[in-house]
Amino acid sequence: MSSFVDKDYRSINTSGFQDFAVEVIDPPHLYSVHKFDNTLKLSSRIRDVLIANKEIYNYRQGCVDACRVSYSFLDRLTLHPFGDFGVKLKGSAVGNRFADLAFIRQAKKYEIELGQFDNYWYPGRAPTRMNSFRARPTDEGDLQVRVILWDADETNAFSFPNLKITRVPKFVWFPYFLLRYAQLRATNFIRKLAGKPVIPTK
Repeated sequence: MSSFVDKDYRSINTSGFQDFAVEVIDPPHLYSVHKFDNTLKLSSRIRDVLIANKEIYNYRQGCVDACRVSYSFLDRLTLHPFGDFGVKLKGSAVGNRFADLAFIRQAKKYEIELGQFDNYWYPGRAPTRMNSFRARPTDEGDLQVRVILWDADETNAFSFPNLKITRVPKFVWFPYFLLRYAQLRATNFIRKLAGKPVIPTK
């Protein structure tokens, strides 16, 4: 059992969750930089989530972080990524659709990041795949959407008028993932010996 504190502003971990209400999701500015990592977090092997009509701000990591999520639909999202990224999709995520997605500004690093290491990764796991991202025209017009792909294959699709894709070669990310994988298990072994809660890996 884990007792780690959730550092995300809003978390969704229920399959079939639906929310179509028009809403601005903006973490309190005074605390967000140090307290909240991501604004909207989707996790726990959920699927068939439907979310629409959200304007999302983030000041530390990302507007939307989704791990081990499948066949979900996020529509008409307007993102203000003042942090590292706009959308991060990882954990062998499959079949998710982001339609009418608008970036009002560039993030510090990338607007979209796919297949980065997560605590549930193991050698031989299927990549992040068959996800699609479609732009909604905005007043920003020529804003370049930067995408970085780690353990993510060519079945992921992007439709933006100004797009730059960076693919991290497997000979780079695979050793890095193996190192993180080994470090995480060594950390959990030590924590277990010390009677402390371990970091979830399954």
